[in-house]
Amino acid sequence: MPRNKKGIFCLEGDWSRHLEQSSSVEPILALMAKWEPHYVPYIHRNVSTKESLRSYLGLWARKHYRGYPLLYLAFHGNPGVICLGNECHDGNQITLDLLEDYLRGKCSGRIIYFGSCGTLGAHGN
Repeated sequence: MPRNKKGIFCLEGDWSRHLEQSSSVEPILALMAKWEPHYVPYIHRNVSTKESLRSYLGLWARKHYRGYPLLYLAFHGNPGVICLGNECHDGNQITLDLLEDYLRGKCSGRIIYFGSCGTLGAHGN
């Protein structure tokens, strides 16, 4: 696989409250990594806390990971928030404002894709 390929940095939350279910977007990413001739490299991490989300976002923003300019946030969501768990409640919601605080000044030349229902359905002031 060529080293100059642009990759995907995926952070994913839990999709179900049932631990026996293993739903994930990772098989799709793995397929894309083997998709000839494109071979899209990826990094995939599961996220369940605000602290781990902030930590991974900080890593993604580093120069070392500039080869992964697409941040794919695979979570449940509601207008203006992503939800780190399988249900949205105050303890696991990340607002777009907080996400902006985490990433302020670190996204030049990068793309953020929200793979979460409803998140971008928020109305601005």
